[in-house]
Amino acid sequence: MFNYLERLRRKPIEARKRIALGAAAGLTLAIVLVWLSSILYSPASKETADANGPVKAIGETIGTFLTDTFRAFKDMRKEFSFDDDANATSSVASPKAAR
Repeated sequence: MFNYLERLRRKPIEARKRIALGAAAGLTLAIVLVWLSSILYSPASKETADANGPVKAIGETIGTFLTDTFRAFKDMRKEFSFDDDANATSSVASPKAAR
């Protein structure tokens, strides 16, 4: 392990960043999979997982998560939108105005 770390320290910074990103993504994926498996096999959802099969149950769980996430982002976009505010002005000048 220490030899690997020494070789990693000798690599260019771009390569180290790619390795760090890959390791972080892999760890995140592992955590999400453990989390999903705990949801799917909890006593409350055991009947659903048994009746529909594990693949369908995972698909439904991910679908529900994505739907809720998109809805939350849509609500946040509405909350922070200035389109409805008549007094809001843009601080960026148009190219025609600069001429």
